[in-house]
Amino acid sequence: MPLGQMRTAVLASVAGSLAMALVAPLLVWLWRGSLPKEIASHWNAQGAPNGFSAPMTSVWTLVAVMSTAMLIIAAVGFGVKTGTGVTRTLVGTILFLGAMTLTFVAITIAPQRGIENPAQFHLSAWSIVALLGIPAVVAVAGTALIPNQKIPDSATHPVSEDNAPHTEVLWTGRTSMKPVPLWIGMGLIAAVLVVASIASQSWIIVIAGLAPIVLVLLMSTFTIRVDNEGLLVRAWLGWPNRTVSARQIESVVVTEVSPFQEFGGWGLRSTIDAEGIVLRAGPAIRVTYGDGSVLVVTVNNGAEQAAALLGASAAQSRQTQPHQIQETYKDPGLES
Repeated sequence: MPLGQMRTAVLASVAGSLAMALVAPLLVWLWRGSLPKEIASHWNAQGAPNGFSAPMTSVWTLVAVMSTAMLIIAAVGFGVKTGTGVTRTLVGTILFLGAMTLTFVAITIAPQRGIENPAQFHLSAWSIVALLGIPAVVAVAGTALIPNQKIPDSATHPVSEDNAPHTEVLWTGRTSMKPVPLWIGMGLIAAVLVVASIASQSWIIVIAGLAPIVLVLLMSTFTIRVDNEGLLVRAWLGWPNRTVSARQIESVVVTEVSPFQEFGGWGLRSTIDAEGIVLRAGPAIRVTYGDGSVLVVTVNNGAEQAAALLGASAAQSRQTQPHQIQETYKDPGLES
């Protein structure tokens, strides 16, 4: 994403989040006559209050912490040219913090108006779900407004629509997490959540932990297709997906990927230098676009064939009169 567009998106998210955060002390000031002198401001795992403070002190402390975090996140990514994925991560995180500040006031302070003893105000499990869920919805909605990155054609003489060849699949394969580490990891996470919930007598920990587990499982396998129009990488439910036009491709090479060292983990990843669909260590195709941005996709089998055929499709797209690529390849693992 161009640096100017990224800065605009980050600044807009900071402005929106600070506005939400500053509404919080305004509401508490308006409610000052109906709130007790000290309100419950902290709760244990069972939702019972175990910390109290003056209403304005509580809300301004929260605003200060959240606003500082927003500004630090914005400063870290402000001067770096990144892809759309990194920009959405920055914007989503900033919006989440602002929305959480306002949601916290609505869920934990507003219900304490008119009560004499704040020690009687307990948080329910659903209140905690809302405290996390509402900001998450705001963050997702905000990031959805960021347009997809428009990557220019790399071809000097792109194929016109009139003489473009019909789509023919040249290669199919997949990228997936290795099953044994995946299931062991998910099993350990589930066991820790259950034990923590039993120890704290609060099943909210399991409820909060189920969403990321399901998300990881849904994105544990992607199918990959190379045709004479480019590249398609798609999760098994159809989303998320990534489409790359052959005319956008400058070069395609095979590389070796270490997900943790190069991308900080597995899955859909973004770094300063590249975006990636990295589900395992090993061979990957590295696609460089005409504007210099990079997409890395790990491949279970046949990375060399995928790269060669995708490169041929990109080369073909540069020709005014394209010829049909005849070679086809199918990952034998898809038959299983």
